[in-house]
Amino acid sequence: LGSTDDHTVYEAEAVGLTLATQLLSMEDDITFPVSIFVDNQATIKSGGVFSTKPGHYLIDHFHRSITDIKKASRDCRFRVTVRWISGHDGVAKNELADQEAKRAADSRSESSPRTHLPPFLRKG
Repeated sequence: LGSTDDHTVYEAEAVGLTLATQLLSMEDDITFPVSIFVDNQATIKSGGVFSTKPGHYLIDHFHRSITDIKKASRDCRFRVTVRWISGHDGVAKNELADQEAKRAADSRSESSPRTHLPPFLRKG
């Protein structure tokens, strides 16, 4: 997607949200409710607000994706919750996700080929 010089932490977390919805949309048998954990409060707080800030289009895409998943789901228990998780507090899976994101941002060879990304992330 680009280096840390090109993008903010907010944008990276918002991309993470959209990629989570991409994974959800590929699942055949989702058990609801679903929780998505994010360690950036600004990303979570921006979810219910209209904004023209750079990167907010990613939050808009997240909302559209959740709406599409809901329409495709026949589960009356459909519920997706975005939850805050404390960053850098030793939560193993969160630390691993942060390390992988940094590795991908620091090295093109560690990033997914653009063709593997959802179409709206292939720009640039």
